[in-house]
Amino acid sequence: EEEARVADAIRRQELVVEEAQKQIEAHAIKAKAKALAAELESLEWHGALERYKAESEVQASVDQRQAEVALAAAAAEARSAEAKARVITAERLPELAAAVGERFGEVKVTQIGGGPDSNPFASVAQAVSAVLELAKS
Repeated sequence: EEEARVADAIRRQELVVEEAQKQIEAHAIKAKAKALAAELESLEWHGALERYKAESEVQASVDQRQAEVALAAAAAEARSAEAKARVITAERLPELAAAVGERFGEVKVTQIGGGPDSNPFASVAQAVSAVLELAKS
């Protein structure tokens, strides 16, 4: 009977050891599962980050191209406005000529003051320039 009792105690101890080993294995499996879950989450996060960076770069490129297109359109509009102004000026030249006179006759310029390097026709050029500016508007 003593032998059976000892054998039973040994068997219980073996079961306790076996249960402890199973718990250790279960803990190791849970730890590995948590580590794999964390790694998966990290990979998903890095993937999302890379996707966000790529999308941001694409959007920045699109925005830059749109700005370039808008700038080119504005430059074209400015050139068009300048061309229209020239056309209007050319169309109004007859009115300008009529305002100045049917023809330019002889112009006599008398300059009072100024040095030897001063231009006596500067005032005439300024007057014509002023009339042209008036015709442009």
